[in-house]
Amino acid sequence: MCYYIYALFPKPVTIQSVNTIARQNGLAFEEVMNVYVQAPESPREIFFLKSCKPCDCGTSLGSLNKTFVTDDPDLVRKVQKLRLKGWSETKINRWLDTKEIYFEKNRKLADAYHEYAVEHSGEIDTYIRFLGACLTTTPYIGLVLHWHSRGNSLTHIADRARLMMSIKELTPEVLLAMQTNTIYQFE
Repeated sequence: MCYYIYALFPKPVTIQSVNTIARQNGLAFEEVMNVYVQAPESPREIFFLKSCKPCDCGTSLGSLNKTFVTDDPDLVRKVQKLRLKGWSETKINRWLDTKEIYFEKNRKLADAYHEYAVEHSGEIDTYIRFLGACLTTTPYIGLVLHWHSRGNSLTHIADRARLMMSIKELTPEVLLAMQTNTIYQFE
């Protein structure tokens, strides 16, 4: 479906105070009214949704974490199984050609994602500046790259795994390799 970016703050942070810092860094956030994002039993934290466009598909966050199948280490074994099933060499060669086209397409996609991440490193720099600026006014901030689909939309984001780290450990690579649906908490 779509990616959405959320920021998590300890209460009593307000949307106005977040957006004061966010706008200085070219970002904007809005309050989250979705009960499936904000767990009602979480009285100490509040989530804000990045609000510059309908969704955040195409973000650089997590862009190096995309995986593409570019090879099949079991290809020889699979060909042997096809021969045992009675496939002709012509049919096996067509199947191998189709596989190679698929792998080549995925290699190109993987290269394109890597180039995109490098070209859009300004977005990553924006988040690094934003997170650092927020930590001058709050003890911690969380960042979530949420993949919203029907299958997982009923699970509270607040209940997801947390990866805690010092802001000193924050590098562009951390943000480029973000896992979806994990709270990255910086202190």
